[in-house]
Amino acid sequence: MALILGYEVQVKRGSKWETISRYDPDDRLQAQKVFKSPVNDPSITGIRWVMEKMSDDGAFRTRPLGFRWMNSDSTESKGASAKPATEKHGLKGAKRR
Repeated sequence: MALILGYEVQVKRGSKWETISRYDPDDRLQAQKVFKSPVNDPSITGIRWVMEKMSDDGAFRTRPLGFRWMNSDSTESKGASAKPATEKHGLKGAKRR
């Protein structure tokens, strides 16, 4: 059973992702609330919410839980999704759709 280490909310500026907030394992709902809140910075082109965990074999993993693209005026891009993502990003043992 994997050990959840915490959650992060990250924003994309230019070509780089940066962490804007970190949360303890018990603060999942607070991280989700920050992820869903409005973004008022035109330099931000995306926002994502990730879970950090340690697998049984001791490997550190991140799992995206939500992602939104932003327009240049800080509004959510049409077709952006806040739905939970699956573990299909190259993680060992991940299921593909």
